[in-house]
Amino acid sequence: MSAVPVLNPDPTVIAVQGVIFLTAVMIVKKFFIEPYRKIKSARTKMTTGAVAASEEIFLKNQHTTKTIEGHIQGAVNDARAQADAIRKAALQQQQQAQETAKAEAESLKRSYREKINSEFATAEAQMSSLVKTATSQVVSKLLN
Repeated sequence: MSAVPVLNPDPTVIAVQGVIFLTAVMIVKKFFIEPYRKIKSARTKMTTGAVAASEEIFLKNQHTTKTIEGHIQGAVNDARAQADAIRKAALQQQQQAQETAKAEAESLKRSYREKINSEFATAEAQMSSLVKTATSQVVSKLLN
């Protein structure tokens, strides 16, 4: 049988290979790993910042929405109050106009009734006078 060769590593070769390995690790770290970590960190910060900013904007939007809804509700309440006031004023004016018209109608009715009664009394007096005259003429013709 043949003898198993014994490996005797050369310390110079191992040292050179170690230096090459460490140089390769430093180059990879310097030109690949560190830039990758910086980019990844920046993207994470941008994403996290964007999420935080969007949440802040969302909260501001909700607050603004509530404020606007409050203003709208206030305007609606003011419009209702103004409409109620206008409606109340219109009803009062209508009632006042009806009362004035009714009073004028009653006044006209009384004045026409008085005028009719006065004319009726005048006509009755004239009729009575005409009847007396006609009667006296008829009696005088009958007697003659």
